[in-house]
Amino acid sequence: MVDIRSMVNVLLITLGSATLLAATHWLTTDRIARNQNARLRAELQALITDPKLMPAPLPQLSMVPASWEVCGELLLVRSRASGYAGPIELLYTLNQKAPTLDRLRILSHQETPGITRFLRDSDGGWLRALTGQTALSMSEVATVSGATITSRAIRNHLAAVLDAPREHLGDALNLVAGTLEADCPE
Repeated sequence: MVDIRSMVNVLLITLGSATLLAATHWLTTDRIARNQNARLRAELQALITDPKLMPAPLPQLSMVPASWEVCGELLLVRSRASGYAGPIELLYTLNQKAPTLDRLRILSHQETPGITRFLRDSDGGWLRALTGQTALSMSEVATVSGATITSRAIRNHLAAVLDAPREHLGDALNLVAGTLEADCPE
């Protein structure tokens, strides 16, 4: 009798826990999605500073990897580099005419905290040194001491993207491609 009572108690606790988890998921899923979307939009606005080039409506940025052409001049790309501890998600714009890296934002990573502090500083430091680089000059940017694998992974990934011919970029990165409707200057 004691064994049946114990099994019923364990079953009730399991069912109660599963119900709480399901309710929490149901109550928070939309809020989490809205917050993630708001963060991606903020990152996009940091990348495309010219309000005339800002696409309307904003693209579905959750697709990875993906690229969007903006006014024939910029290419907005979201992709992943293979870091030391896992994927490093990047959002960046490329100047298609040059081709050079225009702006870069790190969306997420699993690298060692503290050592990779330089990944949070999108407006300065090492990430800033990558802007304006071509595929050839990207290798001349020094790696970060203590985070050599991480910085080399980002640098090599961007060099490969810049080196791919524009018409084959989608094939090279297995990208979902699209065009953004923006108020493009004539």
